[in-house]
Amino acid sequence: MTPEAVGLGTVLAKSGLNVAAAMGAEPYDALVSAPWKTASLLPTATTVYVIGSGGSDFYHAALAACPDSDHPLDDYCEASMARLVSGLEARGVACRALFYWQRLGEHPDERGEFADFVAIARGAGLGASSRLGLLLHAHFGPWFAIRALLVSDQSSPALTSPDPAFDPCRGCEAPCVSACHGDAVGQGVFAGHQCASTRQSDSRCASRCDARLACPVGKAHGYSPSVLAHHMTAHFRELP
Repeated sequence: MTPEAVGLGTVLAKSGLNVAAAMGAEPYDALVSAPWKTASLLPTATTVYVIGSGGSDFYHAALAACPDSDHPLDDYCEASMARLVSGLEARGVACRALFYWQRLGEHPDERGEFADFVAIARGAGLGASSRLGLLLHAHFGPWFAIRALLVSDQSSPALTSPDPAFDPCRGCEAPCVSACHGDAVGQGVFAGHQCASTRQSDSRCASRCDARLACPVGKAHGYSPSVLAHHMTAHFRELP
């Protein structure tokens, strides 16, 4: 039985995971190192689903479900994906969920290595590169996050990728450039180190990103101040 037969998109959306795209195993494998290739993850895999959340619904659902967690969004995502995997496996679908904080294999150190979820999401057509150093989603703009991968032996044609020609920065007046307090956003490559340095020294960047707020794409889905503050201050999680 295929994922669309059990309403994969519907199940995801109920958890606030309302952004998803599918890509074949071959193009996915071209973007990752050996420990993350489908042959290592699930030898029968044919499809990899890139799953994320757009807007603030996922944040509020996570805090309600995991009020005492140090990593409520990650814990909620992990629990939501576990339920999804369990439901699919009960219907004969082989699948496996993976998360951005996982390390696989034994390189470059004993803990293994990460996968570049941003590159994978871009390859799946979930967003376009931007001056902000973020992927921009056609509907949510910069207000979405990549949460998980689902590797499966079944395909779901109901999950389609956005237009690959989507290029919102072309022709844009770039209000993000003048809004950035650290001059990290320009017409060329995003200066990540400069952004990080400014966030540590400029109080205006402590709990919000004015450059991100200035982006005209998906403005109606912008995070509320509390949601934005959480994302600006949350610590990266790693598995023990």
